[in-house]
Amino acid sequence: MADTVTIEPYSGQNVNQENTYGASVSYTCRVVGKRKSVRRPNGQEAVSTAQVYLDRHVAVDPNSRITLPSRFTPQQPPILQVESLPDEDGTTGSGSHSVVYV
Repeated sequence: MADTVTIEPYSGQNVNQENTYGASVSYTCRVVGKRKSVRRPNGQEAVSTAQVYLDRHVAVDPNSRITLPSRFTPQQPPILQVESLPDEDGTTGSGSHSVVYV
């Protein structure tokens, strides 16, 4: 996993109804640029143009802000879906990881 992304966790909205975020956290990952059909949390279909395979299980709110490596445009795409993948024994513990679809 040679890539790094930063994720700013969603913390709510301000008085102007603009999203606000917490402090950014960097994660080691692998970013794969590939088109894939996904469903947003509201059930709407969308096309993911990149998948971010985080090196561990991370609970990512789809409203959070992600910053991809500089080779991607846009660098801060919306998060379309988050998936938790189990480790080799089928559990979602310390050996599992998360995939963020953008």
